[in-house]
Amino acid sequence: MDIRETFQSKKFRSFLRVVGAVAVLLVVFEVGQWAGARKAAFSYRWGERYYRGLAGPRGNLLPGLDRGDFLSGHGTSGLVIKVSSSTLLVQDLEGVEKVIRLTSKTVVRRLRENLSVGDLKTDDRVAVIGSPTDDGEIEARLIRLLPADLPPPPPFAPNSPRP
Repeated sequence: MDIRETFQSKKFRSFLRVVGAVAVLLVVFEVGQWAGARKAAFSYRWGERYYRGLAGPRGNLLPGLDRGDFLSGHGTSGLVIKVSSSTLLVQDLEGVEKVIRLTSKTVVRRLRENLSVGDLKTDDRVAVIGSPTDDGEIEARLIRLLPADLPPPPPFAPNSPRP
């Protein structure tokens, strides 16, 4: 049998198809492993920084377990205590300071009026909606400037049930 006949035979073509299919499956498997590892690493880093960055110090979660023990990383509301070009520092009702990351896509509104990030100042009351980052900050998508004459809600006392 000559080498040309070997390369043109049905068995050789079938062998090449099987080898090609196995190679494609291995590449797909490796891409899946890579994506899973990145997702797991992000989740781990975010979880490590969650309570330190978003919640501040907390006591034991088991005694008096209530909604107040679980914090939302997707937003906050409170008093602006520091403004910079790329971040806000907001103190929520529990006294926890949260870093709000500002981007070019951040929308700032007061009622129906669009504002700019430059319109925000210290002592403004805001409500922030965004996404948690793996650094424990909140990347703001929407910042709503609350009316100054709105009475503040009562402060939250730790280990007491929220309404």
